[in-house]
Amino acid sequence: VMLLIVAGAMIWSSKREIALLRPLLEGQRYLAHFNYNANEWRRYVEWNFSEEMARSKSIWWLLFWVTLVAGAIFLGIAESDNALGRIGILSGWLRVFVSVLAFVFPTLIYRRDCARSGEVYIGQQIIYLNGSVYCWGMSDGRLESLQFKAEPLPHLLLIYSQRQTMSASVRIPVPAGQEDQVQRQVIEPLMQSRTQ
Repeated sequence: VMLLIVAGAMIWSSKREIALLRPLLEGQRYLAHFNYNANEWRRYVEWNFSEEMARSKSIWWLLFWVTLVAGAIFLGIAESDNALGRIGILSGWLRVFVSVLAFVFPTLIYRRDCARSGEVYIGQQIIYLNGSVYCWGMSDGRLESLQFKAEPLPHLLLIYSQRQTMSASVRIPVPAGQEDQVQRQVIEPLMQSRTQ
């Protein structure tokens, strides 16, 4: 039953994202659209990958220590001889799962981004970033903040939340010479819509 509920929620969420994405890509209803030259895009992909891997490593180590401590606590209170084996297997599978999430997915996105030229569409409630979709236009999502950062590469740092607790950040590269356009066409309209 729980699996059906989760599957239903994922299908509903995907349909909502598609409903927001289609007019963005087809109908040209976007705030900004950027294409990048090969050099610009490669610099962004390398930098973004290093940022994602650093974040993933810190999360991995945090979960490693949490499972190690939790395993030791459960081992101390377990009365069974098989407790060590069960705890070891469970924490081992948890580490494998977290490792896949932390290292395999960012690597796959990195490879995909290296194989393509860069393209970004920024909409009122959604962003299409070279094949990845980020959406805060759901009933339980909202834009938290949006800032232009010049270092180490010119980019927008967008932070949004979904499902009341999750917060996510997206780094959107800004092509050279487009900084003023980003301020007028992206930051100001999105921040105004946030306050309404």
